[in-house]
Amino acid sequence: MGLCITFQAHGLKKTVSRQAMHDIKSARKKDMIASAPVFETLKFSKKMQNSILDLYEHCCSGGRGSIKYLFDAVKVDKAHHHFVMRSFTYFNPGGKSFTCPQFCVLVWNLLTLQMNADAAAEWSFKVWFGGATYSSDVEAEKKNVFEMLDSSLGLSSKYDYRPNSEKYRGMKGFVGNSHQWDLKKGQLLMKSCVGDGDVHLRGWLKLAARAKPVCKFPYPVCEELRMLLKNNKQWQKMTIGRKACQELDEVVAQIKILDPECLKSSTRISSDDGKSNEKNKAFKKKPFTLKKKDLQSTNVNTTRKKRSPNTKYAVSGGGKK
Repeated sequence: MGLCITFQAHGLKKTVSRQAMHDIKSARKKDMIASAPVFETLKFSKKMQNSILDLYEHCCSGGRGSIKYLFDAVKVDKAHHHFVMRSFTYFNPGGKSFTCPQFCVLVWNLLTLQMNADAAAEWSFKVWFGGATYSSDVEAEKKNVFEMLDSSLGLSSKYDYRPNSEKYRGMKGFVGNSHQWDLKKGQLLMKSCVGDGDVHLRGWLKLAARAKPVCKFPYPVCEELRMLLKNNKQWQKMTIGRKACQELDEVVAQIKILDPECLKSSTRISSDDGKSNEKNKAFKKKPFTLKKKDLQSTNVNTTRKKRSPNTKYAVSGGGKK
């Protein structure tokens, strides 16, 4: 979005240039046309179409959606960065950008999984361990899954969200278990759900049913998206109608019938992507490994500043140029 500044006798005044307004309107029109097969397949109302296009425009940089601006617009916590990035680069593995039709489909996918525990757990498995193909037929290393369980529940002293809590065990009225006890119970839980070998999808779903935080599903991000997109009744209806994680594949297939080119990533490289082709190849070759920033304890009670429904987006974004 381009802003021009004009000087007047009584001070400085900002105005949006006519050319910038023309560019914004023409870009929005193109996005509306490009996303028409998505809107038709998902049965988005006119209000839903306008609200999701508004959000997309606030996530744009260099004419494409940017993960960096998405983090700012939706106030994504660092603990959810990897999950959100993987969820919104489903059609562009290893990249950091997305097109408007892709964005609409992936917002629908994330929001409609929010209240379906099994489908959300399956999508989490694909995000964390599915690689470039988001496959659910892989097996995750047991030590990685236990590390996620530990970081989610704060079993060990490494991830305990109450540091040095054990020093107060001798005090009267202390309530709590030792880290050794918590780790032992966590290991027994893992064994009862996934057995002794590596973790497959069925074992992961059993574990997620008994320890929901292990999925690290970004529920706060979904709430923020719902508030920004409004039309809560229509989103709620879609969420209730979502039965399984595989419905994403069915939606993608229907959209491709209407327009085979709709969900393809553009060959244009944005400033946030850098050398996207090289990143894509590297991503496909090397397996996924957990990083410290992805294993931040989700038990920390971070206070999120609430905004009223009428509040504008957190940032204006890079805009379309």
